[in-house]
Amino acid sequence: MQKLKVLYVDDEQANLINFKIAFKKYYQIITASTGQEGLQLFQSDPRIAIVVADQRMPGMQGIDMLSRMREINPDAVRIVLTAYTEVVDLIDAINKGHIYHYVVKPWDESDLLQILKKAGESYALNRENKRLLEELKKKNKDLSDELAMRIEMERKLADQQAQLAHAGRLTAMGEMASGMAHEINQPLTAINMYADVCSIYFATHAPGVQEAEAAEEIKTQVTKIDRIISNMRVFCRKSAEELEPVNLSDPVEEALTFFREKFLIHSIRLDERIAQDLPLVLSDGQKFQQIVVNFLSNAYYAVEEMARIRPGFNKGIAVYLGLEEEGPSGRKIVFEVRDNGVGMGETVKERCLEPFFTTKEVGEGTGLGLSVSNGIARELGMRLEVESEEEKGAAFRIVVPLPAEDKE
Repeated sequence: MQKLKVLYVDDEQANLINFKIAFKKYYQIITASTGQEGLQLFQSDPRIAIVVADQRMPGMQGIDMLSRMREINPDAVRIVLTAYTEVVDLIDAINKGHIYHYVVKPWDESDLLQILKKAGESYALNRENKRLLEELKKKNKDLSDELAMRIEMERKLADQQAQLAHAGRLTAMGEMASGMAHEINQPLTAINMYADVCSIYFATHAPGVQEAEAAEEIKTQVTKIDRIISNMRVFCRKSAEELEPVNLSDPVEEALTFFREKFLIHSIRLDERIAQDLPLVLSDGQKFQQIVVNFLSNAYYAVEEMARIRPGFNKGIAVYLGLEEEGPSGRKIVFEVRDNGVGMGETVKERCLEPFFTTKEVGEGTGLGLSVSNGIARELGMRLEVESEEEKGAAFRIVVPLPAEDKE
């Protein structure tokens, strides 16, 4: 076993020699003749376990040196040797140097050896306690990290399960809506047929009467309902397993069918700029339509909320779909829904794509719309961009990079 290092500081050369002779068998002895020299040796060697110092030395007193050593390395055990037994020295040794033991000169070799052995045991025990404490801290940190990772994994799993459950509810609602559309279509066919009969009757027997106009209006409204039902069937049907060439104006137009009348009723100005002659892209029209619906639903909520805060506010939503340049020679298709509603601050904007994050009241939103839209965009090779400022509206944008062969 390696010997512990003991530093002995004394201004009397004879004491230094005697100490080294007496204890070199048990310890690795280092000596110094002044407090300053002892302090330098101690500072340069962190393996010094025990320091024995004479109290009365010229220049730096033993207590002052030990006090400074304690600041450098508090683990080292400190012992004072002195020929004086004044109470003041004893108090200084305890208060300033935090001395392990106080030995009166001339010291007895066997007594001092026992003191040094006890000091070595105290040093070893203190070091072992510190080692065990550090090991415990490391294990606790590892456990804490593992627990945090497990909690995060459980949270993600819960998020995924909730999204699956939400998707399941949407699927069930879609199937129900599709069935209702089929059932509604039958009486609509009958209404349209009888409206035709009425139109023919009035044209033959009473042309120009107000009832004839009513019959034509019935047919017009039936046509609108039929178009909504057709779009609903498209929206509710199962998504294609493979991507196919799609003109993105088609799903945008189909989604707008659900909202135009609603916006009109709620006095929301709708600005549409939808390009029709767009390059076809490999995509899933139904999934893209779901993104459009989510964007329009959020815009509707944002402007309605702003109107609630500011009565008389002019609500506006702009829908844009077009072909744009990207880089020196590339092109992209951009779909954007912009509103002048409540908007978002930086914190909300940074988190708005997270699953279940919502600023809506309980029961008004699940916090899944934008998260699902972001997932669909990634799946289809698109990117979702967000632009917003609090009380200055928001813009949600889908960018569709065109493949290299279309960049000519």
